[in-house]
Amino acid sequence: MNQGKLAKAEKMYQRALQGYEKALGIEDTITYIPALNTTWCLSSLFELQADLGKARMMYSKALAGYKKVLEHHHPNIQALYEKLRALDTVAEQEAL
Repeated sequence: MNQGKLAKAEKMYQRALQGYEKALGIEDTITYIPALNTTWCLSSLFELQADLGKARMMYSKALAGYKKVLEHHHPNIQALYEKLRALDTVAEQEAL
């Protein structure tokens, strides 16, 4: 993603998430920190691609998982809340 190869990065993130799901099962994947980190990266990629609907969905998924395994005041949780608020602000501005 940092090299600007967004399509390739998306495929790699999707493949990684599928691998986590296959190895751990869907229920355990949603509370496995490396899988949540990958979900966050995929969210950021969608945001870079201006696909704000997908970005919001994936940020929300990551947030829900982190909330199950981390304390509410953890920096990751707070950062994801900020990301979601920022996306909401962009969506509101675009609606005007």
